[in-house]
Formats: sequence, structure tokens, C-alpha cells
Amino acid sequence: MGDSYTIGEGVALFDSFPYQLVQRLRSMQLDIAAPEIVAKTGFTAAELLHQANQTKFLKRYQLVTLLVGVNDQYRGQPVSMFETSFNNMLDLALSRCDQDASRLYVLTIPDYSISPFACDFDRPNISKEISSFNDAIRRMCSSRSVAVADITLGHSDQTDQSLFAEDGLHPAPVEYGRWVKLLLETINLNILQQ
Repeated sequence: MGDSYTIGEGVALFDSFPYQLVQRLRSMQLDIAAPEIVAKTGFTAAELLHQANQTKFLKRYQLVTLLVGVNDQYRGQPVSMFETSFNNMLDLALSRCDQDASRLYVLTIPDYSISPFACDFDRPNISKEISSFNDAIRRMCSSRSVAVADITLGHSDQTDQSLFAEDGLHPAPVEYGRWVKLLLETINLNILQQ
């Protein structure tokens, strides 16, 4: 569940992180269903929550990921407003995995201040605001024992254009691959075998 980062804006569907994750899990001989993605470019946490509440889900999922919040920051919404919607999204996501927090994985918001897209923006302010949103995400997830994959860190070369899709904002397949690696370091694989 998420926004443009989840659907893989600017890359082929199979290069998005949910599809790369499933491919990697299957390569580990895990029986994982194809991703069911509830996401749209531009979604805020409140918009994702609204869409998710209108979606007919299966009763239970092996694994649920949640990545949302960048559009809340981009639109200038306060962190407190985001927290309300994000907490409700956590409730909904947990309900999709039988309240089993070990099956829910949240990804931090990428810091798009390093992207070519942000060259004319106040990069330090963007980075500071994204950090505030991510601090809130970590705090809310910690209170529910939900694991967080910190995909925000690790940008070793901010000038490396191969990290970005053609739009200069969204991740390229290689960057999504890095996210998958970080998720795999976080995911309890034993849970997925049950």
C-alpha cells in the first residue's frame, strides 16, 4: 500500500519494489502470491486510507508493506495531520495480516531532496521535513512493534543519475533493488513459510 514509490512510477511494473521483492522471495523457494497493490501517484496518507477502505481485500495476507507520506510533506501538511491518517493506515494494514505485526513492514519516506527533480527547491528544508515525517513513522511503528525498513539512508552518490527514473524524481530499478535488499534484512522469512 502506498503511493508512486509503491507503484514504481517511471519504471516497468516488474521493476517496482513490490514485484522485485516477490521475485526475490520466490527465488528463495518461498511460496509467495503476486503483489496486490493499493497505491496511486500523488496519494497522501489520508487518500490512501480512503482508497484502502474502498478496496475489497482478501481475508489475510502473508506480507503487507506500507510506504506513504511524501505527498503529505510535498503538499505542506503538518506532521500531526499525517500522523492521524498514518495511524489509521497502520490499523488497516494490521487488520489485513490478522493483527500479526511480524507480517507488516513499513518503509521510510525517500528523501527526494537529493533527486534532480528537487534542484530548484529548498533541499535542506525538504530533507529536514522528510526526516520529521520519518521520525513520526518510526515512533508510531515502534509503539505497535511493526518493523521499519529505513530506505532513506544509504544514498552514497547523490549525483548518480542511474538511481533515478527518467523523470529525475522516482527511483530507478537499481534503487528499488536496494530497497528490496533492506526489506529482506528486516523481514522474518520464517513467518512467510507458515
